[in-house]
Amino acid sequence: MDWNALLGGSGAKKPPPMSRTKSTAPSKTRRVQIQVGSVSALVVFKKVKNLRLTIRPPQGDIHISAPIRMTLAPIRAFVEYRMDWIEQHQTEIRSRTYPQPIQYESGDSILVWGQSYQLVVVEKRGRASVSLTDSELILTIRSTATSLHREKAVQKWLREVLSEAIESLLQEWEPVMKVKSQSYSIRQMKTRWGSCNTRAHTIRFNTELVKKPIECLEYVVVHELVHLLERSHNARFKAFMDQFLPQWRLIQKRLNQPLSDGTMGPESGGRVD
Repeated sequence: MDWNALLGGSGAKKPPPMSRTKSTAPSKTRRVQIQVGSVSALVVFKKVKNLRLTIRPPQGDIHISAPIRMTLAPIRAFVEYRMDWIEQHQTEIRSRTYPQPIQYESGDSILVWGQSYQLVVVEKRGRASVSLTDSELILTIRSTATSLHREKAVQKWLREVLSEAIESLLQEWEPVMKVKSQSYSIRQMKTRWGSCNTRAHTIRFNTELVKKPIECLEYVVVHELVHLLERSHNARFKAFMDQFLPQWRLIQKRLNQPLSDGTMGPESGGRVD
């Protein structure tokens, strides 16, 4: 893989068009807010086998993933059973210091592939554009643009950079692994770095992956493509990972390390499904 081309962002040569498409169809879920004692929790019913409780920063909000046909009674009992653990972790999360939101002013730091770049805002008439140097991310935009306009321009560029990298990695790995994805999407995800629908052969990638070192994205790409060979995270799945990406365990640890901006990604670590 030519990492230098990917690191160059939108200035790099784009790969030839593929037959796959980007999926934008939203998933259907049912959400219910419950109260158990002093604890409020959002329950999301989805296609999962077991209950999964997470506590999300910065306020310690509780989210529970539950099987679609499960009733609320066992969910309430589950919350009550884990009450001490919940309160302990909520206290710890609320005591953390979190980074200030980016204002998209000159001098702000923007992460691209694990490296921090200083944002330089250049006011100029015409369409907004973004370019990258060795140490700076230069945003050229009209003088009347608001902070929201600047944010949208930068985020749009980051998605394009991430999309180009995903396309390149899929083109590299699919022939090697003898699999084929039908489509992929890039989304903000609160619990996962990536996921794969093995029936439709579609893959989702977290937008935050563009902040991580490029080898972390490669790990997620390979992980999701392996699911087209093995649906579960069993011994066979791990054997495929060892075969295609022998250093995957080390990269997995790096993926879940804090970033230099103080954030860690989905759910303070996240998953790759």
